[in-house]
Order: sequence, then structure tokens, then C-alpha cells
Amino acid sequence: MYVYADESGHSGRHIFNDPPIYYQGAIISARDVEPTLNPILEACKSRLGAARIHANEIAPQVVGALSIEVMTALDHLGPWRFHVTALEKQYLVATKFVDTIFDSGENAGARWLWYNFEALRHALVILFDDLLTRPEKEAFWRAYLDDNAEGLIGLAGAMLTRLDGTRMDRRLRQVAADGLEAFIRAPEQVTLLAGATRSSYKRHSPNFVAFTSLVLAANEFCRTHGLTPEQFCHDQQSEFGPTLRAHHGMFHALDHIDRGNGLPPHVERADRPQGRFDLPASKDYLPLQAVDCLLWLHQRAANPALAAAQEMLASRTDEYRIARSMSELIVRTWFARLENVDMSPEKWAKARETIGELEKRHRTGMAALRQPKDT
Repeated sequence: MYVYADESGHSGRHIFNDPPIYYQGAIISARDVEPTLNPILEACKSRLGAARIHANEIAPQVVGALSIEVMTALDHLGPWRFHVTALEKQYLVATKFVDTIFDSGENAGARWLWYNFEALRHALVILFDDLLTRPEKEAFWRAYLDDNAEGLIGLAGAMLTRLDGTRMDRRLRQVAADGLEAFIRAPEQVTLLAGATRSSYKRHSPNFVAFTSLVLAANEFCRTHGLTPEQFCHDQQSEFGPTLRAHHGMFHALDHIDRGNGLPPHVERADRPQGRFDLPASKDYLPLQAVDCLLWLHQRAANPALAAAQEMLASRTDEYRIARSMSELIVRTWFARLENVDMSPEKWAKARETIGELEKRHRTGMAALRQPKDT
């Protein structure tokens, strides 16, 4: 298995800059694409009289025609997919806010079901995306990257006060209020690691979040097709190179198997070698220039001049999107599905009993947190 990855909208720690969306695209192929794609790209360079292929610098119709030629060649090589991660950079604030404060494994006031069931977790993310103002989002991001607990406590307090003035679902308000209150009362229970070292922030950047999704996709491609990793190429990274290499080394053999029901996936380690991990410069490495063209094509709005290429690419693309619109879609889809669940009276009774027990334990824990501390 071979992976060739490039990015668009580099961000690092700066998530409030333009462009608002960070993209990472990658060709994941069962076979080495260089012998097949290099002659195609060299011929295009020769026709254009260019030193390299960069989609932003050539005519759209040329990019479309070249992309079709590239995809046709890849089709003849065997299984392949174009994996895209599209990340709305500012939305990362709301996701990190919930991941930090509502982690039920750390915050005694956070409910397990609301953190681990994806529809409920996304409902919380949407809530805080609404409640946090732009200045507060910027303040949270600074405090988060600096492990500034006092700054986070202040923002949690502001959110707790603001909840009272909102017209929202009573249960959602209660869940949010308990999690915020517990964090404010016992912030030491929540682990903050983004500012542990000078480079710790990198693991919380859009670049790294996108890379983790690509590693998971590559692992799934290997598992699905019974392949062994041979080479993983990512465009040269002066800022993130060592971090990406280290993550790939640790997680290249971890498979995340969907358990359904909106719960976290089952994770198991596969007997799989790492393969080579390379960080070539895209200007010197032709397969990455092919990725650049496909990623440019994916980002463009529907265009009659690009219709054939865009349609062809869409059928070969798997997109992982982190955005407000995706959270809303997840919530709507799950609640529509739950409304049509056919459960027997016995199962409903059992479900209510289980939820009642969980809520009883939660109330006991919150009561303990509210007890005055010994001085």
C-alpha cells in the first residue's frame, strides 16, 4: 500500500487566519504510482513549458484533462482511493472545548453517554459553537495551547452564566451545566497537555488532526484489501515533519473497527509493518503534484468545464469533514434514525432502568463535588 499526501490552507497554531478551511488530500493506492504517473506529469510539464505542475498556476481545463488522465491511469493499477480531510479551522475551538471539559473519563460531572455517543457529543459541540463569541473562541484557543487552567475556568464560568439565558432543550442545558460546574469546582481532574513542551501544540493543530484521519484511512485500506504498507509520502514539513513521523510510527498498525450504534470504534493492533515514511518536497516529487491537481479539483465549485473530471473524482473520493454543517447532519441523522427504532416494551423498560442508574450515579457524584472542601 502506498500513500501520497499534500495539503492546502496550511495553518499550524493559527486557526483564525485565511483560508477558513484546511484541506488535506491523499492518493491511497495498492501499488506504487510513480512508474505510471511520472511520464504523464512529465509530458504535461513539457507541453506547458513549466518546471512543475501546480494547479493554481495553470488553466482549469488543463487541470481537468490532466486529472482525468491521472485517474484513468490509477484505475488500471488496481484499488485506490482519494482521501480528503476538510477541516473548518475555527470550528476546532468548539470540538476542543467539549473534548477538554466534557471528557467523562476525567470530568466527574460529564456524563458518559453524552461524551461517547456521537450525536449527543456533536449536540454539545454545536451548543458551544453558538455560545462562544469570536473573542471568547480566540481566548479559549490561547488558553488551551498554553495549558492556562485559569483562563479555561473563566471561560467555563462565562458559559455557565450564559446557559441560564438560553432557550434550549432542558436536558441539554442540564448536561452542559453539570459538566461546566464540575470543571470549575475541580479543574485539576482534567489533563492539559497542549502546552507541555514547545512543540506540544502541533498535536492539536488542523494539520495534525487531518493527518490522524489519513492514517486511519490508510490502515482501513490495508485491512480491507489485505495489503502491507510500503511507503507513506507526505509533502515536506519543516514545522510538522517529526510530529507526523512519530504519530505514523505509533499508529500505523492500529485498526479502528466501527461498532455501529454511534459508539466509539473498537481498536485493535494489526500485525502490520510500518513501511517507509518520507517527506519529499512536492516541487521535486511528481506524485504529489498529481495530488495537488486532484485536491484543487475537489475544492472547486461545480463547473461545466470541469464536470467530467469532478464527477469522476467524486466517485473515487472519501471525505472526512470536521465542520458545523457536518455536526448538524450527524445530529439530524441520528435522531431521525432513533425516531424509527422499533423496540419492545421490555427493551424500553430496560433502557429506562439503565439510564436511571447512570443518572443516579451522576447525581451522587455531583453532590460529592458540591460538598465544602476541608480547609
